[in-house]
Amino acid sequence: SIALTYPTLLGAICGVNEHGLAISLNQAMCTDTRPRRPAVMVSLVVQDCLDHCRTVADAVERILATPVASGSFVTLVDAAGDRATVEVSATKKRVRRPDEPSVMASFNKYRVPEMEDVEIPVGARTTGLFSGYDVHRCNVTREARFAQVMAGAQSRRWDHESIDGLLCDHEDGPGSQDTICRHSDPLGETIMSAIVDPEARTLYVRYGKPCEGERLEIALQPLTTHTAAPPLRATA
Repeated sequence: SIALTYPTLLGAICGVNEHGLAISLNQAMCTDTRPRRPAVMVSLVVQDCLDHCRTVADAVERILATPVASGSFVTLVDAAGDRATVEVSATKKRVRRPDEPSVMASFNKYRVPEMEDVEIPVGARTTGLFSGYDVHRCNVTREARFAQVMAGAQSRRWDHESIDGLLCDHEDGPGSQDTICRHSDPLGETIMSAIVDPEARTLYVRYGKPCEGERLEIALQPLTTHTAAPPLRATA
């Protein structure tokens, strides 16, 4: 597999493997963390799926069977076109499927109603060192902008150029903390973006904001062997 991660973070946040399984990871804002409960980081589960799964169905089964330590969205697509998002927290997991033929998106906000029970509510603000920060503001505004862009365009064919334009979207302005390409936010600017092609087994990566610089193409040479492995197990 080839994958991306953040500096110092174990596992992966985005990648594709030799079988054409592509995965991306988003953080969720949860209230049900269990510090003493055996679990693993969701980014490690993502890398585990890239290492050992062939399809979306394989990965969904693996994610549902693995206890995780925090809230996240694991968005999946494979070379055959199957798609799903697994919304997880420390105590719950739910699978979300797209409404065909719509574009499936994951922001940092749960969409499955049952998961909202363990989510920090919309309108909540941070306390402590960075007090007063609206936890969900940019999640709500960016998802609303995505819906606006998608209106009337759900059935179009999305090539690399049009996807890149969406990632660089500033809503006809200079870019801000509320636009899809995030600017001027010391706690959450966009620092990296990628277009993942599950058929070509390729990542197109841009470091920094999506509107800056050139994309780096990283292609995976398919391997001829694949060794199965048991699921990740958390230990106390």
